[in-house]
Amino acid sequence: MAIDSDVCSIIVSAFQTATCLIVPIASTKFNRKTLLYISCIGISFSTGLMSLYFNVQTLHNYQWLALLSLISYVIFYNCGAGPLPWVILGELYPAKVKSIGTSTSNCIYWIVQFVLSYLFDEIDLGIWFSIFCISCLITVAFIWKFVLETKGKTLQEIQRTLEGKHVS
Repeated sequence: MAIDSDVCSIIVSAFQTATCLIVPIASTKFNRKTLLYISCIGISFSTGLMSLYFNVQTLHNYQWLALLSLISYVIFYNCGAGPLPWVILGELYPAKVKSIGTSTSNCIYWIVQFVLSYLFDEIDLGIWFSIFCISCLITVAFIWKFVLETKGKTLQEIQRTLEGKHVS
């Protein structure tokens, strides 16, 4: 059964709109690292599913699989990986370098986004989604090893932790 692309766009957009409220609600119950774990593992699953869709020819008959992948990606992205890095970013830089650090991080983010967008048509979609899947799994390890939990901590406590001083 073929699904009209306009209908798919409406469905994905509806999920995008509906799930943008997940983080404000979930962040009151869960810490940020947990939300990032769930988000990145879910995104990895979604992009892995999309990679399978593009790499396994027989799956092209199941357009709903691509739609399901996009919907799950939107849900998992909105539950952590989309909004939370910007929240954490604002908490990690000391006040004296916060503006330059945040600006530099934003510039790097947008440059990488531009390069990915520019190269997107140059590489097979199955390969792209495989790369995204693997990079999300690497991100889970990065979060586990390097990301601090900042929920409920003051800026001074976060800065002391980053400096290696014990917070009592």
